[in-house]
Amino acid sequence: MVVVIGEILFDIFPDYQRIGGAPFNFAYHLKQLGQEVRFFSRVGNDKPGMEILEILKSHGFSPDDIQIDKKHPAGSVNISMDENGIPVYEIVKNVAYDYFVWNETLDSALASARMLYFGSLAQRSAQAFVQYQKIFYRKDPKSIGFYDINLRPRSYSPEIIHQSLGYTDILKLSLEEWETIEKIYATGDRDFNAFQNFLFHNFPIKMIIITKGSRGSEVIQPDGHFLVDAITVPEVVDTVGAGDAYAAVFAHGILSGWGLRETSQRASRFASLVCTFPGALPSDLSVYKEIMKGN
Repeated sequence: MVVVIGEILFDIFPDYQRIGGAPFNFAYHLKQLGQEVRFFSRVGNDKPGMEILEILKSHGFSPDDIQIDKKHPAGSVNISMDENGIPVYEIVKNVAYDYFVWNETLDSALASARMLYFGSLAQRSAQAFVQYQKIFYRKDPKSIGFYDINLRPRSYSPEIIHQSLGYTDILKLSLEEWETIEKIYATGDRDFNAFQNFLFHNFPIKMIIITKGSRGSEVIQPDGHFLVDAITVPEVVDTVGAGDAYAAVFAHGILSGWGLRETSQRASRFASLVCTFPGALPSDLSVYKEIMKGN
């Protein structure tokens, strides 16, 4: 079983809105791929919050794992596209997931989890950060910590990154995020190899996945690395959720015993396929069967 914690919200585009949030996207993909998943979050006691609950139930997630906040609204993000089709996010602050709390329901799930997925955004408030430390402390050491770092402007701190890395087995991030954390930890000039060695030496990280957009991805372990080419698709609608799609298939491959190169190739292909649909979740569920069949 995989435990996923973090934000669920409405992605609000210029002409429409869709359910989103990197942790939810990840959880949704994993469930479609056949994994047992429990998703924990917090929503407002408002119309968007109730809509989120109904959507979760319709996709087979338990509403008992979702906290209801009577004071703060459900999360939302205003999304626009730049001239290159890259999403620009305006993340609404002081929302329900900023007040997520550890509870016994979550604690019970952690005891049997093969993997714990987490990110950075849902830890941005002082209260949520403290609650996440409780969660990390109670994580079974045998459970794989999957940190999809997802750094959003003004929604993370060096402390959030540092504490999260202390419970990370698999670190997934973009090349831009790599450069950001390299600047946070650098005490002088440090090349790529030196910084990856720093991460492996100072944290329990066993694997680093770097996504590089049209340049593919790289999988790094202490004893070596390999590159995977990006998959070309006929038309890119938008790139929203591509990283979440990659992370989900990669996690599924790890849990299913696929080889690392096969896992990363399938993850790259799925990320590309997601870019052919509007929003983060594909409307055609046959793409999951295609990924399960392999390349």
